[in-house]
Amino acid sequence: MSELSTLLGVDGCRAGWFVIRLRAGNDPATEALLLKDFAAVLALQPEPCFVAVDMPIGLLAAAHPGGRSCDQAARALLGPRRSSVFSPPLRGHLQAHAWSEVSGLSKQSFHLLPKIREVDDCMTPSRQSRVREAHPELAFRNLTGAPMRFAKRTSEGQQERLVALEAEIPDARSIYHRALQQWLRRDVARDDILDALVLAVVAKRMANGTAQCVPQRPAHDPRGLRMEIWS
Repeated sequence: MSELSTLLGVDGCRAGWFVIRLRAGNDPATEALLLKDFAAVLALQPEPCFVAVDMPIGLLAAAHPGGRSCDQAARALLGPRRSSVFSPPLRGHLQAHAWSEVSGLSKQSFHLLPKIREVDDCMTPSRQSRVREAHPELAFRNLTGAPMRFAKRTSEGQQERLVALEAEIPDARSIYHRALQQWLRRDVARDDILDALVLAVVAKRMANGTAQCVPQRPAHDPRGLRMEIWS
């Protein structure tokens, strides 16, 4: 990594986008940010060299049992945490404004449509070289070698994830608590902070070439975007 490398872990939240920024080089630092839209994330300066975001990139044109192949592969790896991987909407669903307008789409996916549109509007196949879909639970699994034992919204799950994070970001616990004090009442949840922290670790692994991707040979969507998940 260059001395100017900037790495971002990005998670959507009610208030916008919660970001953990890692600065590499001789004076490494970790910073937490809350930004209004995804375009603002990509406009951060210095320009981030890698961005790991927990939001679908690349969408199917037609329904397929189990969703995209990357979602199916992630579920197989996560075992007891497999339910954390939902099937994204079809590309034709992106412009829907009411759940009644879509068929076969879960309410969870429908409520994420505005965020998915934001990311999709920013993405191009060339931009995927540095802006990539990642999944927090898959990332935690790769940190520890096994899926997390507890759900992330429980106190046990939060402590379990903080312990895993401290091996990669020594000040993860203090960053987490500072972010809680600053933003918890502004529609940033505890798990949003944990997810952004572990996604920043994924961005760091992208930069040093140790990140993992499923599947190894991803399919492309109608816009030429690779349908893959990094961890």
